[in-house]
Amino acid sequence: MAGVSERTIHLTGDLTITEDSTPGGAQRQYEVRVLGALPLRPGKVVLDVGAGEGQRSLWLAGERGCDVIAVDPNASNVWTLREHAANRGLERQITPHCGDVCALPLPNGAADMAVALAVLGGVRDRTRALSEIARCLKPGGLLLLGVYLPAEDAGWLQRRLVSTALGWPAPVTKPALEDALGAAGFTTLQTVQASPPPSVGAGKSVLDRALRTGGWEHLVIVARR
Repeated sequence: MAGVSERTIHLTGDLTITEDSTPGGAQRQYEVRVLGALPLRPGKVVLDVGAGEGQRSLWLAGERGCDVIAVDPNASNVWTLREHAANRGLERQITPHCGDVCALPLPNGAADMAVALAVLGGVRDRTRALSEIARCLKPGGLLLLGVYLPAEDAGWLQRRLVSTALGWPAPVTKPALEDALGAAGFTTLQTVQASPPPSVGAGKSVLDRALRTGGWEHLVIVARR
């Protein structure tokens, strides 16, 4: 990935997601569009941070031919991911690990690219987490980061309420997040305010109620190590 130029990045502001009645359909549609920002090719190694039960990892391996290092802090998710990969004949392409984003169980320079969508919300030390991702990338490697933040024009109280609902330990601004990226050794290539899946804000959780009130934005950032 050394020498990747901005011309290889294809992230645009047109990330609006349509309704999809199939289970998880809107979320998959969103992730496929966002992942299109990366130059995914067969044989490229992608670090999937916060992989969950593996739907994104399965797509990266099955549809794009990538080798995927999937990391999630939940052992049950990792077990399920491993089972899904085996059922689809992708166990040689997907390597699951149980681990924390602030202490990734990987050697330096293990991946060409990294994906971290909705991962940093509950992380107190964002710079440390981003530094760990940077450590695991090869020089010139790309990070695709998706994050919900309080809107910059929101009042202090609304920012505090939204930050609490989103799981941020304290309110954070887009400049502060970009500072954390810089401190971790990343250069921001593009930042796009994206429209999240229609399911976001549709439920009854505290997070959904907070998102329905507004005062937040969803950013997709592409950065290079």
